[in-house]
Amino acid sequence: MTNLRSLPLCVFASAILTVASAPTAAMAQQTADQARADVRIVSPIDENQLVTLKGNVHPAAIAKNDRGPVSASLPMQGLVLVLSRSAEQQAAFDAYVQSEYEAGSPNFHQWLTAEQIGERFGPSSADIASITGWLGSQGFAVSHTAKDRMTITFGGTAGQVQSAFHTSIHNLSVNGVAHIANMTNPSIPAALAPVVMGIKQLHDFHPHPLHRVGSVVQLNKELGKWQRVAGTASSPASLSAQARTAAPA
Repeated sequence: MTNLRSLPLCVFASAILTVASAPTAAMAQQTADQARADVRIVSPIDENQLVTLKGNVHPAAIAKNDRGPVSASLPMQGLVLVLSRSAEQQAAFDAYVQSEYEAGSPNFHQWLTAEQIGERFGPSSADIASITGWLGSQGFAVSHTAKDRMTITFGGTAGQVQSAFHTSIHNLSVNGVAHIANMTNPSIPAALAPVVMGIKQLHDFHPHPLHRVGSVVQLNKELGKWQRVAGTASSPASLSAQARTAAPA
């Protein structure tokens, strides 16, 4: 049996340090492995290797409405890259949301902030950096990354959009109203596809309410019931003005 007293002091200290540092090294390796698992943009961004983002063309962007391409210098602001979670992240997020409503769960009513959602269930900071770096290389200015890491807002010109996303932005006339929109689905480098789901605001169409505004009514004191005021318009502004004049004293 080796007598510890006979060992040189430097050897004894080295042995202690090796044993003490082993768990730390293992933990560091585990953290690094986890970080690599969270990163989904792992291939070099090659502009010659593209994938098409389907479902990113407005229904009105068709030949009969087409009035030709826009100017390449046309400003296009408020563009939004929509990002995705991995299948594992989405499953974990859905499970957590469900557990927030289960009375027996430790997560019951433990609501998360947008930042916490991004940190726990969003794309990795490395992937966000890769995407924003690519946007910058295409000449775009990134203005905002959502706190939940699910969208990136940026802007540039129509020429930059057409060059980066391999689509064409055209003028449209829809029922006599001028619009702009991309005529084909955009494409992005394949390396970004594991995280980038689509692009919003490549057109200027905005949703409209489906409800219809009713007419102004007035109380008929003789009959004891409300009646429509004849000839009332259906715009909210005119209805508001008519309602003031039609209100019973």
